[in-house]
Amino acid sequence: MEQQIKKLTLKFILFLSVATLSFSCAAKKKSVSVIEKNDSQISKESNLDYSKPLTEKKRKNLLEKWLERKTKETGLEIVAKENLEKQTEIFAGLEQGFNAFVNEDFDYSIDLFEKSLIQLGTNFSEDKETVSRAYNSLGNSYYQKRYIAEALEVYQIAILLKSDFSEAYNNVGLMNFILRDYENAKIYFKKSIELKPGYRIAMLNLRVTDKILDKSLNLDSMELLKTDISKKELPSQIKFYNLILSIDSTYHFAYNNLAVCYFLDSEHEKAIENLETAIGIEPNFAEAYNNLGYINSAKENYPEAKKLFLKAISLKVGYKEAYNNLAYTYYKLGDLASAKAFWKAVLDYDPSDKDALDGLRSLRTTRKNTGRF
Repeated sequence: MEQQIKKLTLKFILFLSVATLSFSCAAKKKSVSVIEKNDSQISKESNLDYSKPLTEKKRKNLLEKWLERKTKETGLEIVAKENLEKQTEIFAGLEQGFNAFVNEDFDYSIDLFEKSLIQLGTNFSEDKETVSRAYNSLGNSYYQKRYIAEALEVYQIAILLKSDFSEAYNNVGLMNFILRDYENAKIYFKKSIELKPGYRIAMLNLRVTDKILDKSLNLDSMELLKTDISKKELPSQIKFYNLILSIDSTYHFAYNNLAVCYFLDSEHEKAIENLETAIGIEPNFAEAYNNLGYINSAKENYPEAKKLFLKAISLKVGYKEAYNNLAYTYYKLGDLASAKAFWKAVLDYDPSDKDALDGLRSLRTTRKNTGRF
């Protein structure tokens, strides 16, 4: 009996939106170079304690450390409060930053916000509201570039300057959620709702976080062999992921999950479209390549499936699900030697892997029936 390809990866991960601001003045756009950083580097630089909600004193210290670090990085100096002409230029820079963010020029908005806020320093007593929203929008810009720790840092500064800033509390919750600190995320989502009753995004975030904490929603990667998602559940799951994407259209995990749901609901073209979108957002998304390979294999387009499984394997070391799928594809292409090699490679990782063992059994049956290798 032929082995069935399975292993469509259901990466059941939810990320939700940060609030955005609209400003009317047009921004002058230009190309700006932004240094790429990973989150581990940023975390070390920021000295931000993720372990528990911050006190006002710690937020003040955070602002001081942020200004100290950024002045060293940029060589910019804080402008004296008495320099009214320069202060006017600074607030004009903030306004341009808001517009750059609205226009989705995130590199430029980061450049504008950082330069303006560094030069402003702590000279904002008369306009804390605008400055607080500038730090929040800087956080949104960092978030769009996936600088999660940097975003979390400046969202906390936004809260320091505007203690009833419900959107910033939601955003801190979101960053904690992404960092998988669900207890802290819940605290901030609840505070956001307390400050702004009926705040839809924070309420949705809290509901999902509660599901994670009570174990009714699993955020770990799930392999689709005998999925827990029944045909009856699919419409609600599809609706759920579409809701997520209506809030944040940039998260590749949600597109992958939606594709899985569409495939299980026999909407194969929609599944392909969502997987291609996920890969477009994250070109190194191994699970999406594996899932797309699976769909091509189901369509008996084995040469294309082979390419996709090979790509998945190149992106994720020890990805035995893709190895199994690739072995089966070689089997269907008649390359029995390669099929055997890849199934044996799976067993090097996991000697008890049922799919690889079944695959090798099917090879022995083929050899017995055909006399091949």
